[in-house]
Amino acid sequence: HVSRLHRSTVGPFFLDNCAVIDHLGPHSRAVVARTEFAEIAALPERDWDARRHSSFAYMLFPNTVLVLHPDYTSILTMLPVAADETLFRHVMLVPQLPQDEKTEAHYRRSFELIEGGVFQAEDLHIAEQAQIGMASGANRTMIYGRFESGIRRFHETLDEWLGTSSVKDESQ
Repeated sequence: HVSRLHRSTVGPFFLDNCAVIDHLGPHSRAVVARTEFAEIAALPERDWDARRHSSFAYMLFPNTVLVLHPDYTSILTMLPVAADETLFRHVMLVPQLPQDEKTEAHYRRSFELIEGGVFQAEDLHIAEQAQIGMASGANRTMIYGRFESGIRRFHETLDEWLGTSSVKDESQ
């Protein structure tokens, strides 16, 4: 979804639909290729820089996500308040306290872009719209897209832990 949902913010920094998701128990890791990923083929292995060439998101079940940006880390925590309400918290970790105004301004701009532009205006906005759509009762089921397997996996994991069966495979 990165290049489409985030087309006005961080989408241009990523290759379209170039990602890998791995699962370890209830947890997941998504690796999304940045536009710089193509450089790797011409670089000696010692010059490969995973955080420059890709972004990593670690989903720690049930409610925490770590996003490794090129020069800082975001920690996202979602805490359910009600069936249709969630408290969202974003903390930015930097490798060290900024030593000058230029570095402090860089981190401030980065936080504003990610928190205000990506998370609040895009991710959470679309999540709120989806919640409104689901609450309307217009659809009895939801179809997960091929490139959103992480969402399906999350709900399958919830089913496992809660002893329920909300995810159905309609293709069989």
